Amino acid sequence: MAGRSLRTSSGSPNGDDTIQSRAPSSPPIQSSTDPLTDRVHLFGVEWTDGPMDRNAIEAIIGLTNEFTQQYDLALQFFRRDSISGEEHVLSALLHALRAEAEERSRTRETSLDVLRYAAGERQIRSAIASTGLQIGLITYLCMVFIPAEGQPDVGNTTIRDTAFAFLRGIGFEITDMHPSCQGALLASLERTALVDLKL
Repeated sequence: MAGRSLRTSSGSPNGDDTIQSRAPSSPPIQSSTDPLTDRVHLFGVEWTDGPMDRNAIEAIIGLTNEFTQQYDLALQFFRRDSISGEEHVLSALLHALRAEAEERSRTRETSLDVLRYAAGERQIRSAIASTGLQIGLITYLCMVFIPAEGQPDVGNTTIRDTAFAFLRGIGFEITDMHPSCQGALLASLERTALVDLKL
């Protein structure tokens, strides 16, 4: 099974491709008791291992690819000031999963499609430039999503704790479990829903 990994614009040949537009029917925001929400973890992280430069970003991406492929997860970083709350991320995830189910995903990677929808962008490069890892920026939100096939085998621990250990091991600190987010939620949800209409 293919890993749901994170990539950067330099490794994304699909960044400028275009596809036939379809009118989106916005998926409902699911309640906190829905099984999907039990498989999504969103938390704050801060880079502590020197400057966040291009070399650091490339190293983070490479290590994240290995981690997500090992456990078949989606893991994505977002600029903290670009996300308007857990509902914003959940809406982007729902759109990404629907695009995959309808075979119109532009990336075939859940994490990149979530980033596109969260950013309100069709092009991957534009989404990364506005919402992904940035040179000089050290504070982010991190999403870990466990696919419906079931919990990965991580022994006597949880996948969240396994993700925390991975992130700390590559130079991040976990800053908060219930991060406050900025921006207008309704406007963010509208941008997410309109991605499939953009040419």
